[in-house]
Amino acid sequence: MQAVARCAVENLSQFPSRSTVIVTNPILEQIGHVDLIRQNLSPATRVHVAVIPEAERSDMVRAYYKLLTSTDPHVVRKAAKTWSVWGGALSFLRLNPDYVAKFEEDEYAAAFARIECHYFIIRGFPRTENQLIEEVGKIRKIPSVIVQGRYDVVCPLRSAWDLHRAWPEANLRIVADAGHSAFEPGIIHELVAATDHFS
Repeated sequence: MQAVARCAVENLSQFPSRSTVIVTNPILEQIGHVDLIRQNLSPATRVHVAVIPEAERSDMVRAYYKLLTSTDPHVVRKAAKTWSVWGGALSFLRLNPDYVAKFEEDEYAAAFARIECHYFIIRGFPRTENQLIEEVGKIRKIPSVIVQGRYDVVCPLRSAWDLHRAWPEANLRIVADAGHSAFEPGIIHELVAATDHFS
């Protein structure tokens, strides 16, 4: 979403989006603060926290970044798999073991964890924390649908709601029984409905 405000928007005729995240301090705190992470009591979360030494848990993102950029391949592999499985486990409203299995694969885990962690370290690459909100005028006239899972803990509903408040012309579709994944049935339904509407 942030990238849209920076691209050649004149080439867009419509814009369906899913799981908006605006990387603000509260969002980073939710992702990186151990006490907030622990509010999700899944087994994957307990493992995710346990990998980081107690003294470094005040900033989980930075602690993981240190491990993921280590010169020791064993350290990188363990951290990548733990971060990746945690992300996969949080993606669906109800745990989907088949989906999580791919996050356990070494190559996939290394790529996923490094990209996602780096994204949070650089705060999502905007020029300012609220760039998308500040520059929403650039995309205001593009017919758009924002699809968001009500229980998305990866990209919390707050970002989609804040964007919709700044951009009321966009159709916000909150899926009541969905988390983050684009493969949740309700998310699929809303994305297909949006693309059918725009076709």
